Amino acid sequence: MSLNGSGRYLRRFETRPSLGSQFEEDGESPRVAFEPGSGAEFMYNAGWHNRDPYGNERKPPGQGGHTPAVYADDEDTYGMKFWLIVALGIVTFLLLSLAIIMAILFGTRVFIVNPGEASTPLPVTGSIYDPVINRTFICEMRILNQANPAFVNPNSPEYSFARDMLTRGTNTMLSGSTLAVYKAVSTFENMRNV
Repeated sequence: MSLNGSGRYLRRFETRPSLGSQFEEDGESPRVAFEPGSGAEFMYNAGWHNRDPYGNERKPPGQGGHTPAVYADDEDTYGMKFWLIVALGIVTFLLLSLAIIMAILFGTRVFIVNPGEASTPLPVTGSIYDPVINRTFICEMRILNQANPAFVNPNSPEYSFARDMLTRGTNTMLSGSTLAVYKAVSTFENMRNV
């Protein structure tokens, strides 16, 4: 199409009597503008402006035909409405289930509304003992009918071996317990047969 308005592709404009319905009183459509020799002009002159996409003649809306904007049959419209209602129902169900699940999760405190507030107090991470104060606890352990007669003499090697074994065992037990923050240490002052 040339820009100066001359030449083979000169645009031809026809007058358009009204912008109302596509169907006029005499049954013809209003005139519209087409380029000469174009496919649009051929289809307009052949009457394709009054046909549906399948090539069938359109009836005016007053004679049982559809408006030009609607090309679907009644069955297609019913099918589309059915699937639209089904999709709307599924979306509604999903939204309701999401709301119920969220209410349950907030109610059981899986989700917390204000994360700055802890619902339960956090445990104290620092030690709660005063390292300056030294505490001594006296504990007496008795093993009945299991003692070796060598434990009577504190200078025997069996006595010192048993005392060291018991000291290491109780220190290991204390370091794995809740008393570990107090840095508890055990020593055996006396070990004897009962």
